[in-house]
Amino acid sequence: MANENSRDPTIPKPQSIPLAKIHDLPGIPLVRQPDKSYGGLVTSIQSGGVKEPVILRLREDGEYQLVTGYRRKRACELMKKQEIPALVYEMSLQEAIRYNGRMIVLSAQLDDWGETGANHAIALTEHFLEHYNIDRHKVYLHGMSGGGETDLLVMGKRPDLYTAYLMTSS
Repeated sequence: MANENSRDPTIPKPQSIPLAKIHDLPGIPLVRQPDKSYGGLVTSIQSGGVKEPVILRLREDGEYQLVTGYRRKRACELMKKQEIPALVYEMSLQEAIRYNGRMIVLSAQLDDWGETGANHAIALTEHFLEHYNIDRHKVYLHGMSGGGETDLLVMGKRPDLYTAYLMTSS
């Protein structure tokens, strides 16, 4: 099963892309956090690399536009990295904007991998479900490493909040 995706030509293989060639999508509002707020993500990338490639759109001029992954990109910039792992898709600007607009990706930076972190993740999910127009049948939980263990606690407490859960490297 792990190799099924390798037979699908529409799923790109991760590649290293120079950060200098990646630009923001026009018209997409970004919440830019203070640089000091990236400390946990920078530490994570320093110890284990970028775990999930960013998603890029290939522009007509050979440069790229960031569809998802702003925090990972900014953390790499702060670390003075030259490249970032990316999945590059051929899509129009309108398709990229629609793709970006159809999702909300929450990436909690937890200070605790136990009960406190699980409660924080639940509260964050509940907040977004209450305050945003989100299809409750499309809420997924993914945890890696210690986050996977924390999310296991989340699923034990509130499985009703999520359509599916994926734990990796835990």
